[in-house]
Amino acid sequence: MRKLISVLTVERAHKDGLKELAAPPKTTMVTDEARTRAKELGIRLREEAVVPDDAPPVSKIEISENLVRLVVEKVIDRLPPEKRQLDVIKEVTTEVLMEYAK
Repeated sequence: MRKLISVLTVERAHKDGLKELAAPPKTTMVTDEARTRAKELGIRLREEAVVPDDAPPVSKIEISENLVRLVVEKVIDRLPPEKRQLDVIKEVTTEVLMEYAK
């Protein structure tokens, strides 16, 4: 399945302070509107793959308190106020990251 980059994706990246988005043509579709908006906002659409196609899969990630905090902040930013339960979000985030670290 290919990833889609839309205007909303570009605007969210800009809001998050990103200066570039990975958009390798083999795996990503970018709308014309997204390309235009990215140019307006100074966001580079990086077409080259960051990881070579023949690279071995990464099986471990380092789980740190800083990583958990960053993910929790991003999740909270995207939730409506009535859904923001910090303890629950932190617990679920930690569990998910630990599962991926195995």
